[in-house]
Amino acid sequence: MHINPDHFLQTDTGRVVTPERNRGRPPDEIVDEQAIRNVFAAMEPPGLDEGFAQVIEVA
Repeated sequence: MHINPDHFLQTDTGRVVTPERNRGRPPDEIVDEQAIRNVFAAMEPPGLDEGFAQVIEVA
């Protein structure tokens, strides 16, 4: 049996792209910017204790 380790690639792209896409939505579908910031603030990066062999942050 061959086991491949899992790697996690994390990017910060969403913090830039999400507000831009939000501004392009129809007026009745725009999400409050503070709500978007709150979601990103609540996100926690995964850790090795979750079973990943490596966590790589890509700028």
